[in-house]
Amino acid sequence: MMLLLLTIHFYYRYLSVIGSPNLARFHLRTFPIWLLFLALNNSIWFILSYYFHGESDMKNQVVAPDLSKIYCLKPEEYTYLGPQYFFKNNATGKFECHISSFLSAGTLYVIMSVLFSLLIFFGTQTYHHLYKLGQIARFDSQNLQKQLFRTLVIQTCIPSVFMYFPVTCLFIFPLFGVTVDGLSSFIPISVAIYPCFEPIVAICCIKPFRMRMIAILTGCCHPKNTVNTFALATIT
Repeated sequence: MMLLLLTIHFYYRYLSVIGSPNLARFHLRTFPIWLLFLALNNSIWFILSYYFHGESDMKNQVVAPDLSKIYCLKPEEYTYLGPQYFFKNNATGKFECHISSFLSAGTLYVIMSVLFSLLIFFGTQTYHHLYKLGQIARFDSQNLQKQLFRTLVIQTCIPSVFMYFPVTCLFIFPLFGVTVDGLSSFIPISVAIYPCFEPIVAICCIKPFRMRMIAILTGCCHPKNTVNTFALATIT
């Protein structure tokens, strides 16, 4: 859901920077459409995760001994989620591919890849347009657009490092029989920490926010550097 929201945000920023009339797509009357789009994406993730990556007797044979040994947990004390790409066929004693796990995980990979591709596309197009405008003239509104774009890029990199990349590794490593001790414990910690950096990035990168925060901390009620009404009006 967060990756989809970031992609939509990059699309909005792109339309805002180029001054496209399609910016009207973000009018309040189109909100139900965006909400439906978000609900559809979340429903696909929920259905695939719940029905194909949920608990099963086949997975319990692998998961239960490890959780009992490492965390001293009984089966009724935990739940888990994840694909099992290979399983041991008790009849033949050989390991076989679990096709449903491959298909469901592959669908999630495709969704992630499409969203990341769109995000990168809109991001690069926004950067190129801002660069061209910067060569022609410099306006307060243009500077503010650059600050907002820079903030969005950093706010995308943070969850990519703390959440998307570790979780992707957690899903892909089992394909190659690779085990990283502590990765499953690191991910909940990183996911809990990274939201704290999001507002800090906005405060540091956007000059009006930064100057206002400095004014509050220093006790100055009227900071010298403020953004004019024209600049605020043109960023949306």
